[in-house]
Amino acid sequence: MGLTSPCVLLVLSALLISGNTQAPPTATVNILSPPDPLYPGDTVTLQCDISQYEDWNYYFWFINDQEYKDCTSKTCSFKLVHNNLQYSCSGRRSGRPQDSYCSDILSITVTALPTATVNILSPPAPHYPGDLVTLQCDTSHHEDWSYIWFINGLQDNSCTSKICSFDLGFYPVQYSCSGRRSGQSQTSQQSPDISITITAFLKATLTVTPNPVYHGETVSLKCSVESGPAWSYRWYKDGTEIRVEQSGRHRISGDSLTISKVESSDQGQYWCRGGLRSIISRGSESQYLIVNALPTATVNISPPALHYPEDTVTNLLDRPQPVLRVSPSWLNPGDSVTLSCEVGDSSTGWSFSFYRAAPSLPDQPYSVELLSDREQTTGNSSTLQLAAPSHTAGYMCRAGRGETVYYSDYSNPQFHWSGDLHSSVSLSVSTNRSQHLVSESVSLSCELKGNSTGWTLRRYSGSKLCTACSSIKRSTTGSTCIIRSLNVRHSGVFWCESGSGEYSNAVNITVHVGPVILESPVHPVTEGDSVTLRCRHKTPPSSPKVDFYKDGSLIRKETTGEMTIPAVSQSDKGLYKCTYSDREESPQSWLLVRGTAVPVSLLPRLLCGLLVTSPFLVTTILLLLIKRQQPVLSALLISGNTQGKPKAVVTLHPDLQQIFTGERLTLSCQIQGGEYNTEWWYFFKRDDVAIGRSRSELKIESAEESHRGAYTCVGKNTSNEYSDWSDEVKLTVTALPTATVNVSPRAPHYSGEEVTLQCDISEYEDWSYIWFINGQRYNGCTKTCFFVLGHATVKYSCSGRRSGRPQTSQQSPDMSITITGLPTATVKILSLPAPHYAEEIVILQCDILENEDWNYYFWFRNGQEFKDCTNKTCPIKLDHYSLQYSCAGRRSGRPLDSQRSAILSIPVTALPKATLTVTPNPVYHGETVSLKCSVESGPAWSYRWYKDRTEIPLKQSGRHRISGDSLTISKVESSDQGQYWCTGVIPSRSISSTQSGSITMIVKAVATATLQSDQTDIYTDDRVTLTCTVEGSSGWRFYWYRHTTDSDPVTSTDESTYSFTPGSVSEGGQFWCRGWRGDPVFYTQYSSPVQINVTARPYAVVTLKPNWSQIFRGESVTLRCDIQGTEDTDWEYEWWRPGDSTSRWREQEYKIIKAEKSHSGDYKCGGKRGHHHSGWSSAVKLRVRDRPQPVLRVSPSWLNPGDSVTLSCEVGDSSTGWSFSFYRAAPSLPDQPYSLELLSDREQTTGNSSTLQLAAPSHTAGYMCRAGRGETVYYSDYSNPQFHWSGDQHSSVSLSVSTKRSQHLVSESVSLSCELKGNSTGWTLRKYTGSKLYTVCSSVRGSTTGSTCIIRSLNEGHSGVFWCESGSGEYSSAVNITVHVGPVILESPVHPVTEGDSVTLRCRHKTPPSSPKVDFYKDGNLIRKETTGEMTIPAVSQSDEGLYKCTYSDREESSQSWLLVRGRGAVLSSSVGLVVGLVVTGVLLFLLILLLLVWRKFKGAQSSAASIYSQSQSTNHVVDGVQIANQNQAPGGNAPLQHGQGVEAGPSDLTYAQIELKKMKKPKRKTGKQAESEEDTIYSMVATGPSSGDAGADDVIYAQIDLKGKKAKKSDMLTTREPDAVYSAVKTG
Repeated sequence: MGLTSPCVLLVLSALLISGNTQAPPTATVNILSPPDPLYPGDTVTLQCDISQYEDWNYYFWFINDQEYKDCTSKTCSFKLVHNNLQYSCSGRRSGRPQDSYCSDILSITVTALPTATVNILSPPAPHYPGDLVTLQCDTSHHEDWSYIWFINGLQDNSCTSKICSFDLGFYPVQYSCSGRRSGQSQTSQQSPDISITITAFLKATLTVTPNPVYHGETVSLKCSVESGPAWSYRWYKDGTEIRVEQSGRHRISGDSLTISKVESSDQGQYWCRGGLRSIISRGSESQYLIVNALPTATVNISPPALHYPEDTVTNLLDRPQPVLRVSPSWLNPGDSVTLSCEVGDSSTGWSFSFYRAAPSLPDQPYSVELLSDREQTTGNSSTLQLAAPSHTAGYMCRAGRGETVYYSDYSNPQFHWSGDLHSSVSLSVSTNRSQHLVSESVSLSCELKGNSTGWTLRRYSGSKLCTACSSIKRSTTGSTCIIRSLNVRHSGVFWCESGSGEYSNAVNITVHVGPVILESPVHPVTEGDSVTLRCRHKTPPSSPKVDFYKDGSLIRKETTGEMTIPAVSQSDKGLYKCTYSDREESPQSWLLVRGTAVPVSLLPRLLCGLLVTSPFLVTTILLLLIKRQQPVLSALLISGNTQGKPKAVVTLHPDLQQIFTGERLTLSCQIQGGEYNTEWWYFFKRDDVAIGRSRSELKIESAEESHRGAYTCVGKNTSNEYSDWSDEVKLTVTALPTATVNVSPRAPHYSGEEVTLQCDISEYEDWSYIWFINGQRYNGCTKTCFFVLGHATVKYSCSGRRSGRPQTSQQSPDMSITITGLPTATVKILSLPAPHYAEEIVILQCDILENEDWNYYFWFRNGQEFKDCTNKTCPIKLDHYSLQYSCAGRRSGRPLDSQRSAILSIPVTALPKATLTVTPNPVYHGETVSLKCSVESGPAWSYRWYKDRTEIPLKQSGRHRISGDSLTISKVESSDQGQYWCTGVIPSRSISSTQSGSITMIVKAVATATLQSDQTDIYTDDRVTLTCTVEGSSGWRFYWYRHTTDSDPVTSTDESTYSFTPGSVSEGGQFWCRGWRGDPVFYTQYSSPVQINVTARPYAVVTLKPNWSQIFRGESVTLRCDIQGTEDTDWEYEWWRPGDSTSRWREQEYKIIKAEKSHSGDYKCGGKRGHHHSGWSSAVKLRVRDRPQPVLRVSPSWLNPGDSVTLSCEVGDSSTGWSFSFYRAAPSLPDQPYSLELLSDREQTTGNSSTLQLAAPSHTAGYMCRAGRGETVYYSDYSNPQFHWSGDQHSSVSLSVSTKRSQHLVSESVSLSCELKGNSTGWTLRKYTGSKLYTVCSSVRGSTTGSTCIIRSLNEGHSGVFWCESGSGEYSSAVNITVHVGPVILESPVHPVTEGDSVTLRCRHKTPPSSPKVDFYKDGNLIRKETTGEMTIPAVSQSDEGLYKCTYSDREESSQSWLLVRGRGAVLSSSVGLVVGLVVTGVLLFLLILLLLVWRKFKGAQSSAASIYSQSQSTNHVVDGVQIANQNQAPGGNAPLQHGQGVEAGPSDLTYAQIELKKMKKPKRKTGKQAESEEDTIYSMVATGPSSGDAGADDVIYAQIDLKGKKAKKSDMLTTREPDAVYSAVKTG
């Protein structure tokens, strides 16, 4: 669309208004600032330039074709966000052309923010801890960036320059940066991280060639550091910090030190370091240079191969543990068992001891009993044969060698198992099978004779020995271990171990993960027994096919899943398994078969019997038993031993009575003289205190000083016999020597420094050393270690190990080396305070507070070493740009180097330019002039003065005085005129500024003042400004005079203007001025006079026409501005109106054609003639309200025959000048609810209300009113309809009630019938209840049958006044119906009764009692008591008229009803009046038709009717459902109005009306009391739409009626209390 919409339309509208046909100028948009490129967030300043005219005072700006209203100036600033914005502009001025053409579109390109990059300036890689790295941050496009640096993602505020230097630590660091524009809010994109890898301090490597060296030879020492930059090297000898310098025999070249003609003094330890920049490598390992005279013999080590800690040679290994093997693992009766013990690692010379391992619960798992001691071998293994053991047993072995025996560790226990039940302890399995499925449960029970506790269940799986009920998921109940959910890890060999040292039989249990297992006996079976094998499937098929295998061969096929061996024999022994359907297979299980055996206990009896019967047979049996059961027989044969009591002996292994803490020691207790009984228990004491029990030995795994003392032991055999106590063996435990760490050099220690640590252990010299750093073992050091210190505190410790005893030392206490920060250098400038200028020489000094002997200094410029200076002070010649300097120091002692100083930036300032000022200039003869020369702030400048471009400085003279930066010339002469210039100098620094620009000083003869005024004819309170000038010069002050120059000045000013505001005419007159300046003062001549004429200011007055300060929407009003106090008429006018920020209306009259609420407010005006303004008028307040709706009141509301009716119409809001028209509202069914008939037209009033008296209406009728005012009449809305009602029957339409009574009970039904003569249709039944008007049969629950409305279930809301309205415009009589919620009503006539008639009043109860007691009241007074519930008035009279009610039993009360009595004459007069009325109506109708024909002849057929709001004419008008005919003319009859023709819409579809009903008295001939009223306010709904049975709730008028009135005196006639006001809303939709 481009600029068509807002911009072109703006120009076209301006052209149309102005009538100009010449093309207007075109605007252009220019960018003032900033220059390209532009970034998001930049604020761009645009300028709208329009040629040809200069008085463009308003500018329109457009962004993307939309007007931007926040700026109307020539220049505007916009904040840039993205590229998609287009800018244009146009201008507006007060003259012609008024508007310019819009500019072309300006598209502004927004450049993405640049990304910064980080570059390493120096030094090149690799980088080491302590390096100072210099980085540069580069961003594109602009130079006005400041910089933000980030280290490891965190902002670092130590440097904000483009180039920054950072000290490197020991860990890799990531650097990044971004730029920020100076004075702007943008920042660049942050650069990618640049990672600087830190190379650890490298260690130097030293090689010495040759070594050893002989006297006179040349030796070369070469120091090298890993590949990288070029290192320089330093050489050291004998562990000192004294460097080896170059000499006659010592030549240093690059990485080599060459010693020629070697002497004995050259022998010693050498080491070296590398140096790079300020970095020093770690020192090399020291090399010992040996200088020999003769060759050195070779030393060989014996014995060779492996050695152990107690050997006397090196090549140490840990203490060995031999491996024991037992074969076979499962016993068969009579089989021998072989034990094999072997030491690995190919070591030799071992002897071996074998032990039986007996359970030793609960203190130790096993105690050992020696079987065979120290069988000597030449190799590393040995075997022992055991003859036919019969039960499960465990074994261990140990090896030893050497004269002083060195013992290995004990082997792990190994076992052979027997499935045969033991006599004292046995193991049983609950399932009695060896195979189980996963997740099944099993219980294993250990049974001991006479004891069910003190046992342990063991499991051996693979090569691991476990305590079954502590290492697997189980529960223990008594002596039973229950494994509730088996898994494959539970597979293994199980057996029991008792607390008395016995083993049970063993069982082999297999847990299978597959679905098939073989159920076979878990224990051995006896020959001849029947054995059944079952192949069990987890989910057995219906017809199994099972194959059984023995030792891998198929032996039987079964369909039952079982295989039975009726009498098992030794040939059935073997491995069995089964398969299911050739697919799923069980594991294998061993079936063990035992032959029938004779119990050992029967042998003595058997032998005794056989000795008598067959000696030969006994001999044969004995030979067999000797072979098979030799141990048993031996026990029987020697049971009668009668030797003496045995004695215990304590032996130590190793046989050392002095040991060191931490060593192992075994104390063995042996019984001498009791070898026949090997089943001994041993009890040990230390210093007569019992310390334990074992089978044979007491082990001390790690000796402590508490183990020292005298040890004895005693034995106890299985017969509870004790041996004698052994002799004491004294044991001494000596503490291990403690290592200590010594450091060189001593504290303080510095980061990067190398320290030498030495581990010292007293008493022995043959230690090897172990080092620890922060508790972690550190390899690669001997007694002496070299460490390069970092920045953190480190803890060092050591310990020793040797081949002899003691083998180890105590670890040394930690030595913490605290790192002291290196002293830091600082750089300062000794000379030349800032600012500093290019080519100057500054002296820098490097200060290091700690130590004074710094003898070498490193200087750095922009991060690069500056090698031209190595002294403490350094002269630097400044360049034309700023540089950064830092320094570090080096000394011969410790610390060797300082920390590098912080960077010192020296900004270099360009040479300043001198500035010359001449005051005053021009100057006049005799004046004093001052010339001042200045240079930017800085050092103290002195100045030189020059005239007429010569290089010769001016000197001081009589009239020329030089002081500081000023040259003063007094009593100026013509010769002083000329060009002057100056320069600034600093003599102490030989610096001269750039010379100033030249200034020409002009010398004039006479100074004359000139006075001018911006206006000479003014009004009081106008401001006038006088201007006094002295041509061609400045610096003047002025005196101002009035009336005469001889008088004192009116005032004096420092400026050339004097402004004042005369408050009266007398303040005018003649004015002069005079200028003065300088010291001494120099005056000008007096100016010529200026006459100022002051007259009184005229004032403005605003008048309204018509003079209504309150008007209504749609009305017209004119405001006129008159200037008073002057005869001038050529005024321009200015109006201030509500909502106007500027005064734009220039006419004398301000007309409001059609007022709106926005016109409300204060109005004032003023006049303008040229530059003169009148005074502003006082404000006139104008209030605009919505179109009013008058309030109609009808009084009285119920008619008595002969009474007159008063209609009162009022417009609220205190408005005036209204005339009023009153209308009769006649029903106009079915098209409209009512049509209007004019009663009285435009009765003029000066106020806001009017009344109309109607003489004695006789029937129910409705009325409305309307107000109008002004020459062109402005009409109000119509009032809401109001009514007066009559109970008298009408001749043409009447309302009858089926019950003929006014009161009804809730839920009763009633029918109301409208009867019209000759027509039973076209009627509407209305109800007025409270303050609401209803169409009854559409707004209540009922049904319509013909002309009857039936209300089938009454409720309280049905109470009200009812009447009928006919389609021909007539009202029926009205009835008042009350629906009572209580149980009692008064049945009284609903219509008026005639005098003389008999009237019966009945008090009816909803549920009448059997004997009622009824009281009747009239006007609140009890008049009769009845028991029948009825009261009859035989001949009713006017005195009987009044309010009646009744009560039942003094408790329940009816509502009140009015009994209306009509005289017989009234009925007759009503009939006569009806006849007369019809006749008169016929005559009037004839005359009306005749007048209409005459009118149409002269005026045409068109009739006029004014709109309610706009007064526009149309044929018929309907306003809010009301028909109005001939609205602006005299009434001419009733014509139906059509809704929606020529009607201007009001503010809403609701009409609000206030109705005041005034109470009127009845004729005095009538008596009665004032009617009682239960409520003061009635809310009614008035239907205004077409009458239909289905009309909804939207067809109603809502009104509020306030009933007000005074209570009538008793003497007053009875009148109905009428409501004073009705507020209603009329729905017209």
